[in-house]
Amino acid sequence: DNESWRLMLLRCLAKLGIVHAHSFGERCLETMGWMLRRSPAFEQEVLDVVKEIVIDPLNLRNLLDLPVVPIVRGLAKFNSPRLVEALEPIAAWLAKMYCNYGASPHKDITHLLAVATTSRENTEKALNFDPASAYGVSAGVTAAPKPDALPLHVILALDNKQLSQNESLREQYLAHLKIVKNTS
Repeated sequence: DNESWRLMLLRCLAKLGIVHAHSFGERCLETMGWMLRRSPAFEQEVLDVVKEIVIDPLNLRNLLDLPVVPIVRGLAKFNSPRLVEALEPIAAWLAKMYCNYGASPHKDITHLLAVATTSRENTEKALNFDPASAYGVSAGVTAAPKPDALPLHVILALDNKQLSQNESLREQYLAHLKIVKNTS
């Protein structure tokens, strides 16, 4: 049965997305990103697998965890209008990771946050992430969310002269501007 084989292949590629050696995990996720273009039905199938195996577990990880880097790099290369929906479970996590880096947020986190915040629901989650939580979402009673934390970090990032003057960083600069537009 081709459908079961295809689903098994997608699940294997998604699980291999955490391998950091030789950019193997990143390439596995890039392959899945390429598969998104096959058809709208297949795009949804790929995104469902990616959401279950790759995106949902990110809420329990920190950007410094070794498997997270290839996952974030691979996801940032996905080109799908439906990615916004798939990123919904980690909108607060993306905001937390973005703010953790001060004036120089990780370029792939910046891109994913810009994509995620195109949805109003995701924007609300990103603006209200819990800064006291290790992962951006509350697991119990903690400090109140600070809705101004994300905008302040975006301003801090846009204040970085290297970002605005270096043409090789233009795409990242535009992602910061998209976050401003989406959160205003």
